[in-house]
Amino acid sequence: MAVAAGALLGLGKLLQDEPKRDDAAAPIESPKTYCRLFGLPADEAHEICRRPLPDIGAVALPDSA
Repeated sequence: MAVAAGALLGLGKLLQDEPKRDDAAAPIESPKTYCRLFGLPADEAHEICRRPLPDIGAVALPDSA
């Protein structure tokens, strides 16, 4: 987890230092890197990161009362 957190901080710093960098690619490339970091093969990480996000409205939240 520390390595993943460090990678996120590094990505933030990279985007701050290089404002002309394609920041639209970061939401796809960074998760692929994290998946690879945790042992997924490159092709599987690529496929997983290309999946659509679930509808957050369909997620049932526990009753907080």
